[in-house]
Amino acid sequence: MQAIGGILILGIFQMAIAYIFMTKGLEQVSAVTASLTTAIEPILNPLLVAMFWGEMVTPLSLAGATIVIVSIVGYNLIKVKTAT
Repeated sequence: MQAIGGILILGIFQMAIAYIFMTKGLEQVSAVTASLTTAIEPILNPLLVAMFWGEMVTPLSLAGATIVIVSIVGYNLIKVKTAT
């Protein structure tokens, strides 16, 4: 029973409230900023865990993160440039 309570607390506070705040924040910014924020957020999670909890980040993970970040930024820059 205690495990179910823990799962509910994590689901409500860690996930639901975080997504509510993120959704409200994304309503306040431009489409490009929203796109960059939502795309980079999953990459930052493992990096933050590595910084605060000491998990190992491999060179392959860093290479993958670099490819994703460069692709996202490049795509958004091209999109903004063609829109003007």
